[in-house]
Amino acid sequence: MKTIASIVFAGLLVAAALYVQLGGFLIAYGIVPNVVLIAFMAFVARGIRWTPLVAVLLGLLVFVFFYIPFWLPEFVMLAACVALARAVPMRLTGNESADFFILVAAGIVLLHAVPAIFGFSAFSLAASAGDFVYTVCLGAVIWFATIRYGKKSH
Repeated sequence: MKTIASIVFAGLLVAAALYVQLGGFLIAYGIVPNVVLIAFMAFVARGIRWTPLVAVLLGLLVFVFFYIPFWLPEFVMLAACVALARAVPMRLTGNESADFFILVAAGIVLLHAVPAIFGFSAFSLAASAGDFVYTVCLGAVIWFATIRYGKKSH
C-alpha cells in the first residue's frame, strides 16, 4: 500500500510540474525552466525508491508519446537523466541539498549537451546559460520551500 501511495503522490506532483512547465506559467525572457527535472531530482535527492520512480517515468513517457509526441526525444533524455541520477550512489556529498543542486545542474547540462553533441539541436550558449541559471534558481526556491516535507517523521 505504501508503494501505491508513493506512486500516486509522485505522479500527481510530476503531473502538476508538467502542467506548469507546458502551460508556460514561469516563462521569463523566453526561457522556460525545466520544472519536471526539478521535481524528479528532488525525488532522487530525497531517496525515493525505484518502483515509484520507474512507474512515474513510464507513465510520463506514455503520456508524452500519445499527447505530445513532438517532445518525445526530450522526455526520453529526461528519463535517462533521472535514471542515471538514481543509479548514482544515494549520497554524493552526504548533504541532501548539495546532492539536489548537483543533480539539477548535471541534468540541465546533459539535457542541453547531448542533443547538441549528436546534432539534434542547435546549441546556443546564451540560451543554455539562461536556462541553467533560471532552473537552478527556481530549483532552490522549490527545494527550500519544501524541505520541511522531505524530512521523515517517525
